[in-house]
Amino acid sequence: DIVRVALAGWKQPQQLMALNYLLMLGAHFDVVINLDGFNEIALPPVENRPKGVFPFFPRAWYTRTQGASDHDVRTAVGKIAFLEQQRAGWAGRFVGADSDHGSIWARTGLAAWVWRVRDSSIATQLSEARLRLLASKDSDTRYVAKGPPFDYRDENLYRTLAAAWARSSLQMHQLSEANGIEYYHFLQPNQYVPGSKPLHDEERRLAWSEKSLYRKSVEQGYPHLIEEGRGLLAKGVAYTDLTGIFRENDSFLYHDVCCHLNVAGNALLGERIGQVIAKGAAASGPHR
Repeated sequence: DIVRVALAGWKQPQQLMALNYLLMLGAHFDVVINLDGFNEIALPPVENRPKGVFPFFPRAWYTRTQGASDHDVRTAVGKIAFLEQQRAGWAGRFVGADSDHGSIWARTGLAAWVWRVRDSSIATQLSEARLRLLASKDSDTRYVAKGPPFDYRDENLYRTLAAAWARSSLQMHQLSEANGIEYYHFLQPNQYVPGSKPLHDEERRLAWSEKSLYRKSVEQGYPHLIEEGRGLLAKGVAYTDLTGIFRENDSFLYHDVCCHLNVAGNALLGERIGQVIAKGAAASGPHR
């Protein structure tokens, strides 16, 4: 059985902590798949830095520690929650667009176009709501809200983030190995990685923006992730860099200005991950 234990917005060391916690509870896994990289390099500069929050705290940590009396924060958080629910509900209506499930309407080209336009609109509203939240008055100086001091002006910011990402993966590898688990780590692709994909017209319209909150972090940070990934390979981690998976593919695969793939993109991603794992299983022999 496939068990999904990740949550939206997670970033290292949350995956590491979750694996540790589940093993402590008695969980057993034959294979652990870790697909990450984007959140680790893109979220701290955009979400943690404006509030002076330690970069390795979970996303939106500042809002999680605020009291109910902070009206601006409550309003912004409520708006974000509403939009996320609306987006999920809207997507649910068209979940059968590329499968044998769902209505005939859900599988029409018109339906796909309607969904893309509406989803893009909600994604834009979400981005604006998150910016308003980050711009809300910063009055909480407690350690619980900010954590230890961290100098975000450091020119080695992205190198520091990438190094922590790599150390977390190495720990997951070692923890898995100690428990007889096969661990596979994959670096996520992203449309803002230079030269990683020829953009389809729909992607240029819906999935690319010079003003994207995350573009700068991807452009400056992903080279460090790629470099650290080579180090993971040298240390015996079953690591695969997927940033070039779409380098020769000009199909419509990304559907928002952040990082998310559509059904076709996820299918290609899943297929490649499956190929890597199948190859690894064949190499490890029947004893695994």
